[in-house]
Amino acid sequence: MDLIIVFAATYSSARVLISGSTGFGDGLINPVIFNQHLNTTGMEPKPKKPTKLTIRELLTPHVPALAVGLIAVVGEGIANLLEPWPLKIVLDGVLRSRPIHGWLNRLIQSTVGEDKVAVLKFACVAVIGIAALDAVSSYTEKYFTTSVAQWVTHDLRRILYSHIQRLSLAYHDQKRSGDLLSGSNSCLPGLL
Repeated sequence: MDLIIVFAATYSSARVLISGSTGFGDGLINPVIFNQHLNTTGMEPKPKKPTKLTIRELLTPHVPALAVGLIAVVGEGIANLLEPWPLKIVLDGVLRSRPIHGWLNRLIQSTVGEDKVAVLKFACVAVIGIAALDAVSSYTEKYFTTSVAQWVTHDLRRILYSHIQRLSLAYHDQKRSGDLLSGSNSCLPGLL
């Protein structure tokens, strides 16, 4: 009775190809009996060193999308800072006829001149432009961050499910059938 042992990627999925009649049928051996045999013969394989999964490894493929999201957040911040300026232009330059000082005055005078109606039109266009910048930035930020969150959740589930599939049959015999999947489905969304 000659046995040829072919190990697959993991120890728990070892298949034994049998030449000769041994009574095992299709060549699959019960992992518990196989583990006992290895322990008694001293042929115990070295366990794999567990690898730690870091958030950096999960986010690395999504760096371009995260960069676009970061630029969108900066755009939102700039739009929020610019929101009160058109109101200042209208109140100080049009209604009170007070001269506006600094770089804002130079920008307005070089763009529209001294006419109050033109300054008012400039303020209206500025309000529309700032609102458009805020809307586009907000949409872009939400789209890209939500997409990255969904993809990271997908990757994490894929890694977790492949790990669950690589566990030994003895481990699965000890657990109830739905515990692993229901636990992973309820806990993963809370991680992100």
